[in-house]
Amino acid sequence: MINQLIFIPVLLQMLILIALFIRLARVKEVAIANDEVDQQRRALHCDAWPSNVIQITNSVNNQFQTPLLFYVLILILWQLDGINVVTHALAWTFTLSRIMHAYIHVTHNEVPKRLLAFKIGIVTLLALIILALWFCIAPILMG
Repeated sequence: MINQLIFIPVLLQMLILIALFIRLARVKEVAIANDEVDQQRRALHCDAWPSNVIQITNSVNNQFQTPLLFYVLILILWQLDGINVVTHALAWTFTLSRIMHAYIHVTHNEVPKRLLAFKIGIVTLLALIILALWFCIAPILMG
């Protein structure tokens, strides 16, 4: 398996963020055009924006949390030559959970469903951490 393919889910995760930024820009433009924004407060206060803008802003902010761990873990595993079928499956699982999380967040925003997507991502990150630890320790143990 070509190790570089592990970066496809990473790049897709980055595209999720770009798509959210584009969506955020559009809803902000509409909110401004509809005079739904407190112009005096908008630069520093999230509550100056209508709820739909805050909702997407929160989703964008979420993309700078667990995905950062994902990026680092993939780089660590790649550096440790720890890319295999399991790593690929976990990377895709994480990215798909983040797509699901972002979609739920910017649409109906049902917290139990969003929480499930988040939990899938967290469990996947834990599995990637365990794999990274194994690839760090295994060479020492195998001696």
